[in-house]
Amino acid sequence: MPKARVPFSMLCVAILVATLVAVLLLNIFISHTSYQIDQLNSEKQQLAEQKDQLVEDNSYRESPQNISIAAEELGLVRDSSPEFLDAKTGKIIDAPPIDVSGEKKPTVVPGPRADTREDLRPNLRSDEKLPVVGGSPSEDIAPPAQEAPE
Repeated sequence: MPKARVPFSMLCVAILVATLVAVLLLNIFISHTSYQIDQLNSEKQQLAEQKDQLVEDNSYRESPQNISIAAEELGLVRDSSPEFLDAKTGKIIDAPPIDVSGEKKPTVVPGPRADTREDLRPNLRSDEKLPVVGGSPSEDIAPPAQEAPE
């Protein structure tokens, strides 16, 4: 009879050890997965910040002022006699000529306040500096007039 109890107790100890090893391996697997999730979340955050920076830079570079400046630097000139097509009749309509002689000063879009901007507009998400929108910073641009309601 004593021989039968030794294998049963060994079986119980083996099951206990196997259960403990399984719990330990499961714990290791869960912690490893947790570290992977943290790493992927931080990578996702970095990519989101990079995307925001690129969207901001694109929107700045796509502004009409910057496109106009880039076109002038490439040697492009404004069409002084544009023609339009009337969709109903199909006839070409001549528009009044545009004055490109430079006599009229182009409209300046107010940018940041003169006391808060530098020669170059800082990109808020990187160390890169971008040109100021709305003319040179040496010009004093008056803020829009505000009237008190009556």
